Amino acid sequence: MPDPVLERVDQQIHWYDRHATSARIWYCSIKITQIILAAAVPVAAGLDFPKLVTGSLGGLIVILEGIQQLFRYHDNWVRYRWTASAMERERSLWTAGAGDYAMADRPEAQLALRIEDLTSREATQWVALQLSQTASAGVDAEAKPADDDNHPAAGPGGPAPSARPDDAAPATGARA
Repeated sequence: MPDPVLERVDQQIHWYDRHATSARIWYCSIKITQIILAAAVPVAAGLDFPKLVTGSLGGLIVILEGIQQLFRYHDNWVRYRWTASAMERERSLWTAGAGDYAMADRPEAQLALRIEDLTSREATQWVALQLSQTASAGVDAEAKPADDDNHPAAGPGGPAPSARPDDAAPATGARA
């Protein structure tokens, strides 16, 4: 019979790993495209391309930067990768019976608490980032941030916002 704690840990690690990879790919793709477009601006100007072409290249650079700032691919990549690595570390320590797990009366319970703590911390950082983004956009910082299907938890014990059920994060204890 599968262990529900280990299933939860593995689901969380997989979720964070997959989303960190996705955010990295989006971030690098946008940045590489911006570099190519930026290099094309002086080339287009030097070759006397129409002003519309040269201006459009610059406009695309601005649009791509706006998309990166809106979706925060770099921030998500770093946060998700750190969280996945921390979870993998806890699972490795638990598996080896090392560190605090060596002396714990209930090592699986301690593992579950640590994984949920990491999820909760990351969710808190995500909410703070959303609030700072809305505040910098001139939106009321006290307002609740919009749901984001790229985040595994709305907060401690809260449900995972998801527009796509197949991509939802693993269920927390508070969810069915």
